[in-house]
Amino acid sequence: MPRQLPAPPGLLAGRDDELAALHEAVADPRVTGVVTVEGAAGTGKTALSVHFGHESAGAFPDGQLHLDLHGHTGAGPLPAVEALARLLRGLGRPPAPGATSAQELGAAYRSALVGKRMLILLDDARDADQVLPLLPGAPGCLVLVTGRAGLAAVDAGLRLRPAPLAEPAALAVLAHWAGPDRIAAEPAAAAAIAAACTGLPLALRIAGARLAARPGLPISALTSRLTDPDRRLDELRAGSHSVRAAFSASLRVLDAGDEADRLAARAFRQAGGGGLPVMSAADTHAAAERLVDHHLLEPAGPGRYRMPELLRLYAAELGGTAPPPEPPEGSR
Repeated sequence: MPRQLPAPPGLLAGRDDELAALHEAVADPRVTGVVTVEGAAGTGKTALSVHFGHESAGAFPDGQLHLDLHGHTGAGPLPAVEALARLLRGLGRPPAPGATSAQELGAAYRSALVGKRMLILLDDARDADQVLPLLPGAPGCLVLVTGRAGLAAVDAGLRLRPAPLAEPAALAVLAHWAGPDRIAAEPAAAAAIAAACTGLPLALRIAGARLAARPGLPISALTSRLTDPDRRLDELRAGSHSVRAAFSASLRVLDAGDEADRLAARAFRQAGGGGLPVMSAADTHAAAERLVDHHLLEPAGPGRYRMPELLRLYAAELGGTAPPPEPPEGSR
């Protein structure tokens, strides 16, 4: 029986509504389900999905499969042939010699799932086209797909879009990492850190880790650096985790896309520099809508948009610069 899920997060704060919706989706064992969890970089999509997978293990007696689709890595998205081969190996059905086409492997994969009740977590999908060949063909399984964009074309029974955390949940994340006594000792400074992180789980995790690494440092010392717009993205980095790198990966997908994607990426950079590229009203609208699709911009009413604060700081930092070179293969 495969049990492939990564370790669960130590704390999942502020996601009670999403967890309730997920549990409701698996309440009927006769139902085949596809659930998409889509949102901007750093919103905790994977943490939510993995937590739910462990919490609901009893509902899937045939096990759990987990596959990282590498939708936002320098190596590029995982091809269907390789994805299906890995899923088959996870099911104990390695591909037959000579089976090298997505059609053959997909047929074998769907056959292997008939009669099974499994959770299949497809993590970090680039778009719907990458996901569709990996869906079961018979009832019984729940497929949980996480991604930053492009999942609207997946026929899903439930679509989740985790929102930024409210202050109580944000403070709970900081307390989990830094310790509740430190947060209680400097509540105003802790609240300022939560506000500077704008409720983004990735940013809160990084800030909490920074505090944990400096147990003797007053929380207010980090607050002064995080509330400085010119230093905030530099401070939101710990080890391999970086808010700037997460945003960059989303923009890199647009840079590698079609002409409309590249125009949207250019508009994002130049918007940060205080202007927009010279283009028609129709192109401006199309670029803005494409940025909304990739969660690099938010709608704020008909024909109006807003950019979340951390993204605005990132765009201002780019200020109309050209796309950076591709990162080394395998980097995230």
